[in-house]
Amino acid sequence: MAVMAKWRNKTFEVSRKKVNPLKNFSTSTTIKGDDSKSKKKKTELVPFTFDIDVHANAGVNPQKEYESWCSLIKSTGVLYMHGRRFGRETRLKEVSLSGVIMDDYGRIRFATIGLTFEEVNKKETSGKSGARAAASEAKKAEKKAAKKKGKKVTISVGSSVKLTGSYYADGEKILNSEKKRVLKVGKINGNKAYLPQVDGWVYISTLSLVS
Repeated sequence: MAVMAKWRNKTFEVSRKKVNPLKNFSTSTTIKGDDSKSKKKKTELVPFTFDIDVHANAGVNPQKEYESWCSLIKSTGVLYMHGRRFGRETRLKEVSLSGVIMDDYGRIRFATIGLTFEEVNKKETSGKSGARAAASEAKKAEKKAAKKKGKKVTISVGSSVKLTGSYYADGEKILNSEKKRVLKVGKINGNKAYLPQVDGWVYISTLSLVS
């Protein structure tokens, strides 16, 4: 599998099971204007755009993939290209659909999804405060669990769980759609668990065991 890039839990790759490569990547850095909303000293907030082609015959359902991206509008994350971080934290601003090819039954077989991102203002970035909130949330959950009588619930690698907290351990907000999913624990490190399906670490005390 060759993963070209990644943003949140979205990967752009070329493999035997999935083909959705990133293309037409574009970005720019410009001098800050007088009426700028950017909190950076010299430049405007950096935008970038790129497209992905999605083929029904290449392991990707074009309509579902488009709807999935639309649900992430306003979400923030960091773009990784070739395993390396590209720029600062960004927010998904716009999702477009073009070049649609349908079959005789009206099913979308091919389409190009256009994605537009913009750098998040430093002032808006709440990673540190979010991380503190996540730690505080975990402590409260631990105290609440300690007061309950009965058999202690043990979460381990391979456990099926649901997210019950509001933040990942790094301070990023947990989306409501992610709380509805049943996830598998991939790793355990101290009082934190890694969930590969959402590519995030959470405090174990903020997880609900499903099985």
